[in-house]
Amino acid sequence: MNLFQRQYSYLLLTALLGAPIQAQATCRLTDLSWLLATWQMPTEKGQVLEAWQQVSDNSYEGRGWSIKQGEVSRSEDLRLVQMQDKIFYLAKVTENPMPVPFLLTTCSANQAIFENPEHDYPQRLHYQLEGTDTLDVKVEDLNGKGFALRFQKRH
Repeated sequence: MNLFQRQYSYLLLTALLGAPIQAQATCRLTDLSWLLATWQMPTEKGQVLEAWQQVSDNSYEGRGWSIKQGEVSRSEDLRLVQMQDKIFYLAKVTENPMPVPFLLTTCSANQAIFENPEHDYPQRLHYQLEGTDTLDVKVEDLNGKGFALRFQKRH
C-alpha cells in the first residue's frame, strides 16, 4: 500500500468512526456512473478538466486540473469510495496535507451532493448532470456561497 492509499484508508476510517456529517443518501456507487468521463470547460486563459474512471466495484478515481498557456497550473486527485452503505468523495489538494472527505448526502439519477460541514471551505460539492453532455459543479459553503463550473463531455 503506497502513502496515498494509506492516507485515504486512514481518512476513511476516521470519517466512518466519528465524522459529524449528515445522514447518507440511499445510493450505490454504480448510480453515479454518469460521472465516468472526461469533462472540459474552456476559460479565457486555457481550460479546466475533470476526468473520472472506474477502478473497482467500490471505487472511482478522478483528477481535476487546469491548463493555462499550455501548462498544468493546478491539479487535484479525487476518489469516490463506497464503504458499506456510505459513499465518500475524497479530494487531495496541495493546500491540505491529507485528503478531505465529503459524504454523499443527496443522490438521484442525475445529481450528487457531497458535504463536510467541518471543513473550512468548501463544505459542499454539488454535481448535476444536464442532458448527457453537460456537467454543472458547484463548489460552495453551506450557505451556497462559492463558484460554479460548467463542463462539457469530451468525446
